[in-house]
Amino acid sequence: MKKFKLKMKNIGILVTSFIMFESSAYADISVNDLELGGSLSNFQQMLKAQNFIFTNLTNKSISAKKLAFVNRSQGGRFVEYTDFAPSTDIKGELCSGKIYKITYKTVFSNNQHNLLLGRKEVYKYLNDNLASHLKNSLNQNENSVKIVETYIIDRNASSSVRGEEKITFALDESKVFIREGIPALSLELRMENDWFCPQE
Repeated sequence: MKKFKLKMKNIGILVTSFIMFESSAYADISVNDLELGGSLSNFQQMLKAQNFIFTNLTNKSISAKKLAFVNRSQGGRFVEYTDFAPSTDIKGELCSGKIYKITYKTVFSNNQHNLLLGRKEVYKYLNDNLASHLKNSLNQNENSVKIVETYIIDRNASSSVRGEEKITFALDESKVFIREGIPALSLELRMENDWFCPQE
């Protein structure tokens, strides 16, 4: 994913749903709202309904960002929306007009409760769909806390979907959203099913 070098102290941006502790929301987008095999139009409508802005659209992919909040108390100013350090980046990849891969990164506040709720939602999705654990991958950087978990969901018993849905996700420390020396936490997730895009 794109890595943002902008620092919060320079642009004065806070994430609306996460950094502000009075918010009761814990994620910009729910894994339950994501659907592989859906049309581009449905994916666009889902993101539009949740106030995402679109940053790229081709016949192969669609990218969007969740709007961030400009903290006026730190001298907030107008910046190009493409330069925002977003609370969520999401990308859908298309094959024959269908979404077959979705990748997103969502920032959490320094609130352990919100973090655990977000992780719990992913695990519930995996449990509800009888996912099998495939592997854990450790980041080779000794200072990194990132551990990528990989799961497989067998969709062949479904009446409308076939193949294997592969889910990978990891918790990590944000390199952008840092407050008083403490980085916000983020959840990175990728889901894909090559049945919707068979290799030729």
